[in-house]
Amino acid sequence: MRRVEVAVVGGGAAGLIASREAARLGLGVEVFEEHETIGRPESCAGLYSVKGLRMLGLGLREEYLENTVKGAVIHSPGGRSIEIRTHDPVAAVVRREELDRYLAEEAITSGAKINIRSRVSNVQRASGEVRMTVRGGEFVSASVLIDAEGHVGAIARMLYPSYATDGWIPIMQMLVSGHGHECDVVHVWLKPYLRDFFGYLVPIDEKLGRLGVASYKDTSAKAMKFLSEVAPKARIIGYSTSCIYEGLPTEEGLDGNALLVGDVAGQVKSTTGGGVIIGGICAIHAARHAYKLLREGRDGTYRKNTRPIYRELRNIYKAKNWIKCLSDNEIDELFRHISETGFEKEISRIGDMDFQASSIMRGILSLSGVRMALRLIRSGLIRL
Repeated sequence: MRRVEVAVVGGGAAGLIASREAARLGLGVEVFEEHETIGRPESCAGLYSVKGLRMLGLGLREEYLENTVKGAVIHSPGGRSIEIRTHDPVAAVVRREELDRYLAEEAITSGAKINIRSRVSNVQRASGEVRMTVRGGEFVSASVLIDAEGHVGAIARMLYPSYATDGWIPIMQMLVSGHGHECDVVHVWLKPYLRDFFGYLVPIDEKLGRLGVASYKDTSAKAMKFLSEVAPKARIIGYSTSCIYEGLPTEEGLDGNALLVGDVAGQVKSTTGGGVIIGGICAIHAARHAYKLLREGRDGTYRKNTRPIYRELRNIYKAKNWIKCLSDNEIDELFRHISETGFEKEISRIGDMDFQASSIMRGILSLSGVRMALRLIRSGLIRL
């Protein structure tokens, strides 16, 4: 049986960041990725905050950068819109496959070993270690296992029988040419037939863009309808299918020597399905936990350091559910109040793509935020 200090299951962004950080701390790290190419299959819209990329030790690098955007235009069911714009780029549009390869190179340079075509089929805990069966029948024993397998959750269920994440929505994303919208902002549409989530356009340049729809039922048909409405002259030149998460993060895998990070842990903003930045931050904390556990015998670092992040994710989840409970007319009314009180300008000033709930709470304390809150209370959209 081969032994490693830290085994990372999954070669996506969260797993690669965890392996990079653990290796930088001097731990022996191996990544086990089931696919034969890092970064594939690619199913992400590739939109990440500039601030978040820097928090992960990244930046606007030409190796993976496609575009930068200065905000978003959000369209209500009735045709109203609010614009959140900044003077400087606030988000990067990234080639996800190239980003993952860049992270893999960083992990390898830091001392991690990456094993491709190495699907982990079984795990079990024994004598303070986690034992894994890898494709081909190889047995590997790890002092710490970091599970970054993504939404499948097969390994997580073996480690934690009570593990469950509810709220995965099928998504269809199309690469389109001729989208017909400006290329320095992202567009989001809250369509009446897209009550499960929303439709979006992430521009790559003046012609190319990623257009996506998430829905529990009839996803493909709704995507075609959405395309005909928001980009009628566009041509589809590629598409992918996957799923995004709109639920709460799991409390499993935050202690001991078997940790969950990224999508498998539900470390995702339920409003947008975005998890690379939040999951990456948690992956850094997981690596530091592994170091403290193995070198100092201290447990609890991961749970402690992710507590404010989990609080943020729970508040984002509450905000998302509040919006989902509103009727189309009430959403139109909400948009009107946001525009008329000047709250959209306040959010443009202080907004944070990754820590949305905290941004809204800070905005509510402003003059425009107080005006908007009072309007929402008087209109009955918020009930005290």
